Amino acid sequence: MTLAPAKPDANLAQLIKGRSVVLTGKLASMSRQDFVELVESYGGRVSLTLAAGTALIVVGQRSWPLHESGWLPETLRKARVMIKKGGARLKILPEEKFLAELGLESHRQLVSPQYTTQTLTELLGIARERIVAWVRAGLIKPASTENGVWHFDFRQVTAAKTLCELARRGVSSYRLRKSFEQLQTWMPEAQTPLQQLALVHNDGRMLVRLGDGDLAGFDGQLHFDFTEQPASVPMRIVAGPTSAQDWLQQGLDQEQAGYFADAEASYRQALRLSGPDAQACFNLANVLNAQGQKQSAIERFRQAVEIDPSFGDAWNNLGIALCDIEQREEACAAFQAALKAEPDNYLAHYNLADALEEIGRQEDAIPHWKAYLRHDSTSERGVYARQRCRRA
Repeated sequence: MTLAPAKPDANLAQLIKGRSVVLTGKLASMSRQDFVELVESYGGRVSLTLAAGTALIVVGQRSWPLHESGWLPETLRKARVMIKKGGARLKILPEEKFLAELGLESHRQLVSPQYTTQTLTELLGIARERIVAWVRAGLIKPASTENGVWHFDFRQVTAAKTLCELARRGVSSYRLRKSFEQLQTWMPEAQTPLQQLALVHNDGRMLVRLGDGDLAGFDGQLHFDFTEQPASVPMRIVAGPTSAQDWLQQGLDQEQAGYFADAEASYRQALRLSGPDAQACFNLANVLNAQGQKQSAIERFRQAVEIDPSFGDAWNNLGIALCDIEQREEACAAFQAALKAEPDNYLAHYNLADALEEIGRQEDAIPHWKAYLRHDSTSERGVYARQRCRRA
């Protein structure tokens, strides 16, 4: 391969020279061998693993670099830890920016092309009916139409494909949103899947709320919404609650139907009637968290565990909320408190292991991965836990 850059960025060329470069994800513009030759032409070398001497991580843009669990791949997670600790002379570039800085304009243009429906079915293995359904559901839209033929932005369609596949595997919207928010640090185009994550939960499924209020799955299949009012109308129970327990039950019904603001009001009324109650605080925290009110949710989770220090699920959810705002040291303490209250809380084991790895404590995470595996070794989480144990 012979690639003749027009005006390569001197700083990038100097950064690569004599140092290692790691590729994560799949390249859209060239083969891996071409990438190896390109890096070597600048005096660098391509490494399979991230190390202290790594100069650059290139994020391939053929598909979104996410693990099947929904988290970032290990390379990017480790890089985040190294950068946070400071002192790491490490640069992370998406493929398109990497090529632009090397002056390889013709190759850069290959990263985000537009394709017809027919070409996408061949490239991505997506049925034509699926693409049409995604358009109908509002997940994607044609970038242009010529003579009645749709042309799509490749990145938008791969984002929809990734969301579809991970959702079918049971990956939560929280985890997907968190991963794409982290990717946005290096890849501004991660805003596309974030916008596509206009999702609601329905019996554990991830559905799109269409403009007319209907629910549609990622396959475009419409789903019945058995609430009597459209989503924009508050859900109310016909018989008015009269006791704290009634308000709590109404809140549960509203929460399960996805009416989080109304559930919040019901839980607050339950607390006004009953006084401090761990379960009501816990439920209120959950719906606050679902509405993105992280700090308020954390306060209520803390109140729940103050009332009942043995409330393992409240400790666990507190830890998750703290992870959301990047307070992982405190999150680890919350997960440990959950395990002190309930030693067999396998979700707390999983979350603690994950949080420990996020702060670079891989060895400390191993016992908790193993503890989780004693409860689950076959699900997606179980498979991921086994992989972490093997890599440690």
